[in-house]
Formats: sequence, structure tokens, C-alpha cells
Amino acid sequence: MVDLPEPDSPTTARVSPRRVPANDYFNKYVNTGNFDLVSFRNVDQVYLSMAYGTYRQPKGKNLFQNFGSVGSPKIDKLLTEAAQTTDHAESVKLCNEADSEIWKLGHSFMLYQRPQIYAVRDGRADFGAEGLADRDYLKVGWLK
Repeated sequence: MVDLPEPDSPTTARVSPRRVPANDYFNKYVNTGNFDLVSFRNVDQVYLSMAYGTYRQPKGKNLFQNFGSVGSPKIDKLLTEAAQTTDHAESVKLCNEADSEIWKLGHSFMLYQRPQIYAVRDGRADFGAEGLADRDYLKVGWLK
């Protein structure tokens, strides 16, 4: 946890990290939006539509997965349309438009690539740690 200066203070102010108990980290701080800056990583967004909760505007105390409470009606509309269409190309187009809007808000960003280690049987091809890329399951297979 980090305590940041008030928005109208000089930008050269120091950042003061504040330790919180590990067992309280998500329940009392992240899940409730009780922070100025926080570090963690979502690693389970396999499908484009799974990102909706991360960028959806909170409703009351329901943050969905948007812990920073940053969003807009335009982003909600684009992600809703992307999730509802059955045309994959159109869905990708709408998600890219939403992505552009998300970056304008400065929602969140990755600070580092998380280490990934996979163990697979001998002969497995095109499967392993993908880093910041997407896995193409159509290419995963076995060596001849």
C-alpha cells in the first residue's frame, strides 16, 4: 500500500509505502478501493469478455473487478457490445476501441512481467510461458 500526496500538492512529493497485514490486503484494501496505489496482477483473463469487470464502472459499493473505480459510460458501452456480438472480428474491434478509451483514463498498467513456469510432457509443441502475449491454442500440438 502507498499513501500518495493530495492531487493539488507538488508532483515532487515523496511516496510513502504503508505495510498492511497480508490477510487484509484484498479484503480490507484492494476489494474495497481503499488505496491510492496498489500492486497485484490479474492472470486469469483468458477471453476478451473477461476484462469487462476490470474496466466496468462500479455501482455503489460493488467494484466488480475495477478496484481503482476508473471508468466511463463509453467504455461500458463498448465492452458490453463486444461481449454481446457473435462476430469475433467485430468483438476485437470494439475491445480495441475500449482499450483506447481505457488508456486515455490511465486506468492501470503492468509494471513487470510475471515469471511463468510450465511443465509439459516431452514432445509438446507451442505451449509454455507466453509472457505478455496470447496463447494460440490452434498451434498447440505434438512434435512428430
